Amino acid sequence: MNNSKQLLQRLSTLAEQHNLPNIGCSVVSSAIGESQFEDATPLAAYRRIVEGVKPEPNRAMLLGRYFEDGVRNMLAEEYGITCTQTQEYVSAPPLHGYIDGRINESTILEIKTTARGYESIPREYIIQANLYMLLANALLCTYAVFSFSNQELDIETIAFDDELTADVLARLIQFYERHVIPRVSPPATNPKEYRESIKIEEGKVVEVDCEDLLRKIHRLKIERDQYEHLLDEAKFELELMMGGAEKATYKGKRVASYSVSSYKTIDADKLKAKYPDIYNECLKISGPTLRLSINYNLLEKL
Repeated sequence: MNNSKQLLQRLSTLAEQHNLPNIGCSVVSSAIGESQFEDATPLAAYRRIVEGVKPEPNRAMLLGRYFEDGVRNMLAEEYGITCTQTQEYVSAPPLHGYIDGRINESTILEIKTTARGYESIPREYIIQANLYMLLANALLCTYAVFSFSNQELDIETIAFDDELTADVLARLIQFYERHVIPRVSPPATNPKEYRESIKIEEGKVVEVDCEDLLRKIHRLKIERDQYEHLLDEAKFELELMMGGAEKATYKGKRVASYSVSSYKTIDADKLKAKYPDIYNECLKISGPTLRLSINYNLLEKL
């Protein structure tokens, strides 16, 4: 851990000198651009650290948190793996976080839940685990991954990787020096972030030399439409094979099922007319949002 500890000390010194806000170990992969999730970007990490903007927890995240105790019970009852301590707080400012458990002095526990399971542990989770091991002074991390689709618990133990962790910390220091300390936000890396960060100059028209790009967009649109049509046909073929059954299985595992849902809506016009005060009180306005429209008619004439 020598290289990692030296860089962690450098990061902590930097945090003390500049009174830097903390960053959770789970956010580090976003800050250095290593996350697979579209909304976990360097800009999102910057906003979370500097501006305190936290993502709204979705149902999957909440369910995963609620299920952690159940995974610990499964580990104890089915595998004989028990924790000497749960939800242990570890920190070395600005890094901090909670480990899901400590199995022994050298091994910590990290619990994840997933809809369909992983072929391998995602890189951002490996980064998170290594940072936890560094802060907890542990050499091993046991990952317990519960899959809701097949209700199986996969267990894998990984060893601390000093080279990987040192590289992560070096890049995190660079992130703080380039962005957090000077308060310079990273560039947007996807359309959603870009549209949230720009201001449209109404009436302004710009001439762009983009014929090759327009041809590419046109070709990709045609291919997308073709694949969507083929996908719809294949799904319909499967539906015909089901013959009205609620579920279909392959080798005993569910591959398709029908779900029935109904929607209740409020007649906004009637509510506004009869109870305008209540309508205004309950009215929720979001946005404004930007949407890029492309002249596909022009593309077809190129």
